[in-house]
Amino acid sequence: YYNKKLSALEEKGFIIRPKEQNGTKHVYHLYVLRVKKRTALMKFLKSRGIGASFHYPIPLHLQQVYKELGYRRGDFPKTERAAKEIVTFPLYPELKKKEIDYIVGALYQKYVDKL
Repeated sequence: YYNKKLSALEEKGFIIRPKEQNGTKHVYHLYVLRVKKRTALMKFLKSRGIGASFHYPIPLHLQQVYKELGYRRGDFPKTERAAKEIVTFPLYPELKKKEIDYIVGALYQKYVDKL
């Protein structure tokens, strides 16, 4: 439902939605978008009562547990960029479509002057 509702924002380049490979279905344990100005977006959403967050802020290759592998910052630039752009949106079994519509509406409101 999120993916369908947010397609126009991705088409305009404001967000990157999760992708589903042909012949598969995503389980959506988390609903994560990529955005360029994460901090500003999270502040905006919070001002509207939307509890967005981010998960996995440190790429695997930079985590202490994998230090012995010898990877350094810059070894995986796409991964590092993605880790700085991800925002996790509310997603749980009790979440109603009207609540998702409110969240989606807030996102459109954030970007409406740029559409």
